[in-house]
Amino acid sequence: MTTGRAVGVVVSVAVLGAAAWGGWRLFGPSAEPPPPAIVFAPATATSHITATLFFGARSGAGLVPARVEVPLASTIAEQAEAILRAALADPPAGMVRVVPRGTRLRAFYMDGRGGAFVDVTSDVVRLHAGGSFGEALTVAALVNAVTANLVAIRSVRLLVEGREVDTLAGHIDVSGLLSQDMSLVVSDQRP
Repeated sequence: MTTGRAVGVVVSVAVLGAAAWGGWRLFGPSAEPPPPAIVFAPATATSHITATLFFGARSGAGLVPARVEVPLASTIAEQAEAILRAALADPPAGMVRVVPRGTRLRAFYMDGRGGAFVDVTSDVVRLHAGGSFGEALTVAALVNAVTANLVAIRSVRLLVEGREVDTLAGHIDVSGLLSQDMSLVVSDQRP
C-alpha cells in the first residue's frame, strides 16, 4: 500500500468514526434521564344529590320540605348518613329547627330488609322543648329525611346514644320501626 492510499484509509476511518460518534451522541442513550412527563389529572368536583329534608314552618303549622344539596356517597348507608347530617344542620332561611340544636348522628345501620337504625346523641332528648306536636315534628323530620330520599329504606328505628328508647319527650312512641309520615308536611309556609 502506498503512503497516499494509507493516508486515505486513515482519513476515511477517522471520518466514519467521527460520524458514528456523532450519531451515537444524537440518537443513543444519554447520561441524563429524560425529564418526567407532566400528567395533568382532570379536576374533579365533588358530586352531589339533591335531597328533600324537612324543617319547621315559621308559622309552627308543621314541616316544610326543603331541597338541599348533599354530597354523593358510594353506599346507601353512607348516603343516609350524609342526608341525616344535613337534616341535623341549621335549617335554610325562613325555616326553623325541629330537632334540638347540638343533636348529632352517632351511627346509621341498615337491617337488609328495608329497615334502618338512626342513632343520635342524647341532646335530642335532653334539649327537646317538649310537647306532643313538637316531638311528632322531630320524629317525622328524622324518619322522613331517610325514607323520602332512599327507596331502599322503608322504616326507621330511632336510638339515643346506642340505646332503644320508648319516647324522645314523653309523648310519641318510638319503641318500634317508624314509617314515613307526610301528614305533618304543610303545603305552604305562612309568616
